[in-house]
Amino acid sequence: MNLYVVRHGETDMGKNHIIANETEPLNANGIRQAQNGEREKGFFFFAIIYVSPIQRAKDTLFYFHLSKDIPVEIEPRIKE
Repeated sequence: MNLYVVRHGETDMGKNHIIANETEPLNANGIRQAQNGEREKGFFFFAIIYVSPIQRAKDTLFYFHLSKDIPVEIEPRIKE
């Protein structure tokens, strides 16, 4: 079994070295980062995905465009 950890994309608050709140969305660069990660996904097999309930983490998962066949669980224990 392998465990892959992916960090969320950039936010405006994070770019300015401010700790973002839970609802801070990705900025345009963060969306591009998530979309660019899509190129790498063919190298991995995901049986399940655990995602933080923080908005920027969920946004990153959305833009990464993973298969809808992979179960996703929102896991509150992986919040900042």
